[in-house]
Amino acid sequence: MGPVRPEHFAEAVERFGAILVIVPDSRGLITVDVDATRRRIRKLSDYVTRSLLDGERFRCPHQQECRASRHAGDDFREGIMSHVGQRYDLSRGGRPLRIMVVGQESGLPKGPDSATFSGHVSLEARYEQVQTRAGQQRRYTAQDGFAGRNPHMRGTTSALRVLLGDGPGKDYEGEFIYPANDKPFHVYDGFALVNRLLCSAGPQGSSQGRSTPTMRDNCAEHFTNTLSILEPTLVVLQGAGVAKWTRALLEPVVEVNEHLYEASPYGNPMLVCQFSHPSAHGQLRWGDRLDAPYLVSTVMPTLRAALQRLETPQPGPTSSAGTRELTGARQGAPSEGSTVGDLFEREPYQWGLRGDAVVWTAMRSRLEQLEMPATAFELERLLASAFKSVVGIGLETDEDVVHRPELERGGMSSGQVHLPTWKGRLIPILIDRSRLT
Repeated sequence: MGPVRPEHFAEAVERFGAILVIVPDSRGLITVDVDATRRRIRKLSDYVTRSLLDGERFRCPHQQECRASRHAGDDFREGIMSHVGQRYDLSRGGRPLRIMVVGQESGLPKGPDSATFSGHVSLEARYEQVQTRAGQQRRYTAQDGFAGRNPHMRGTTSALRVLLGDGPGKDYEGEFIYPANDKPFHVYDGFALVNRLLCSAGPQGSSQGRSTPTMRDNCAEHFTNTLSILEPTLVVLQGAGVAKWTRALLEPVVEVNEHLYEASPYGNPMLVCQFSHPSAHGQLRWGDRLDAPYLVSTVMPTLRAALQRLETPQPGPTSSAGTRELTGARQGAPSEGSTVGDLFEREPYQWGLRGDAVVWTAMRSRLEQLEMPATAFELERLLASAFKSVVGIGLETDEDVVHRPELERGGMSSGQVHLPTWKGRLIPILIDRSRLT
């Protein structure tokens, strides 16, 4: 009996009674927490239904503003959700390995998929598009009667094979991972593919993205909320634009090298790898050839360095050999004797709605004379109380958006306060700045 393809395991067991699966040592010991992933997907689904896509109804509060901002004559494609594999919660060598690949936006699908995935793509549909159609029904290159993947997904496959398997290759068998506590799974089922923009704009009939600053600013809210739910430990940024647009959201704490740094948004430590897009031009292209110089000399060594740092406890940032602490990363953190109001000195990169900025200023005014409490729990209570005093409604409410005429200062969403932004991003930012425990 020779090698057995993963998709034929069940047939082989029925025919021969048993098969021997040899797992190379270089893969490391990978385990899966399927229940944790189910809970995470359920939480993300609740957020999507509440704030983004409920069936065919697109609910994003920014959609009209973003649509109106596009360049004249451009198409607008709205509501492409994220792909989250059903085995996203992994551990390698006993340490959490949750991989999030971040792209710019979803390009316009071509061929028979164009109608199904052109807009209002749910989490379930996106999973089908990535895991089933790109993962199971295609191959790295056209072979055995299967069509080949595009350069973007080829590059993504190579990166995942470095992080989870034995390295890049064209063989389909090498795309399967053999965890110690679960059945084999395809690499696409072990990661999340999240776009920085959930809507895209561009010239008619083209897959070229041409987003606007308004789109990028507004969608930062959804990206950060997705980030807080998925809690990745390793993020792979694909493209210079994505790296630029996420820099303030994934603020570097320690810079390892030009392609790898440590971040800790909202207290969740992660490693961030930043590369060119797999389908970039010239020497930066790494998605269509296994011997591409950028893949061999940049992508693979960086990913392996990230794995090593994840699997090996690191010393503090001030003593890490070969790293540079970015002293500006914790700007806004208070010094001894500071007040709660000092936490508000530096405004966040992005608001949810226009009223959030007014609330921020009003809370700072209320708290500027109040001494810093002893614990993070006490600080959180103070911030929640101040928010309720300003907005007239508590953060525990189920409402997403409230409108207060007294907070109006002009603009499309003037006077509107986005509660998920305060609960999921702004309050955690303030507590993180305090350095309290």
